Amino acid sequence: MLPIESTDYCVILRDKVAEMKALATLDRANKDMVLPYIVAAPLNVKDQEQKRQLTKKEYGDIHLGRIANCWGRRTALLDFRFVKFSNETSTSAADLYSFLQSSRAFGCSVIPVIDFQLDSIERQAIARFIRENACGSAIRLDLNNLASGNLQADLYKIMLEIISKPQDCILVLDLADADLSDVASFAGFVAEWIFRVQSFGLWRRVIVAATNYPQRNPAPENGSITISRNEWLAWQHALTLDSRVKKIAMFSDYGADNGNFDFGSGGRAIRHFRYATSDSWLIQRGGESKENIDGSIHGAAKAVVSSGIFAGDIFSAGDEFISACSKRSEVGNPTTWRTANMNHHMTRITVDIANAFKIQMPAVQRRRATQLQFF
Repeated sequence: MLPIESTDYCVILRDKVAEMKALATLDRANKDMVLPYIVAAPLNVKDQEQKRQLTKKEYGDIHLGRIANCWGRRTALLDFRFVKFSNETSTSAADLYSFLQSSRAFGCSVIPVIDFQLDSIERQAIARFIRENACGSAIRLDLNNLASGNLQADLYKIMLEIISKPQDCILVLDLADADLSDVASFAGFVAEWIFRVQSFGLWRRVIVAATNYPQRNPAPENGSITISRNEWLAWQHALTLDSRVKKIAMFSDYGADNGNFDFGSGGRAIRHFRYATSDSWLIQRGGESKENIDGSIHGAAKAVVSSGIFAGDIFSAGDEFISACSKRSEVGNPTTWRTANMNHHMTRITVDIANAFKIQMPAVQRRRATQLQFF
């Protein structure tokens, strides 16, 4: 089985250039704590770098190449719920198996995520890869699955299909659609479900994913707003409810984003930064430049740096970029800004988890200019 025992934070990422660069530019100590959960992009969308739809062969080479270049042989979860290689199910399943086999040739260490939405033939293709490579498996459950009266039986059915035992399988509770407004209630809900699914089997790890990040940018033009990171606050509260939570489960979020997936261009980009603190996000937005108002991305970066919550330019590669941007020595583009947001966010979470679990993190003395160039 691929190693996950040393990781304490599972971040759900879109299979996009910015997310892959954010992973690549994490410091090594932070990488050691992270288990990326990568949601594969659909085949029928335009590739960000190639600016066109890819062929099946190109899709495998380009997307696996990005994962290999940015994460190397470190373990990552890979979710295929949006991928259809063909309208014919058996052909799509065969292509999925080939894609997974190619991941080994690229040096990627992926654990496939089995989703209830996948066709049984596609699940069998994934199961074949799991058996042949002894990589371990993961099963994703959403709120609809948890509401099913047949959850235990449905889980056992999948376990039989993939010929796996709970101790070889990661269970992902994807609560992206949950209401997080009442932190204490959500924490109780999380703890209850961790122990309920654990009663079905001694899973290798239970990952609990949630996010309070809004789907629409709530910041006013040339202004800012603070959004509470209730998924993290609830997780901290859940840890106090029962000491076993820490041993059984792992915290997960969607980085500095929500749980809505859109792999398209997303329309016109809004100049803004999403800056995570230990309990909230500062969303700093630009806009139209006016007298005494710098609506550029430089102005947004300067506002973050002077906000009183800026962690310092050596905190992460993302912070280094924001600092340089505030001084107008860097400008970047929407992909670059997203990379900085996600890189800082992942660094922030790993540092906070290290502090909570009393894990010693090495101090960062300086940053490398090559990281800015990578952005």
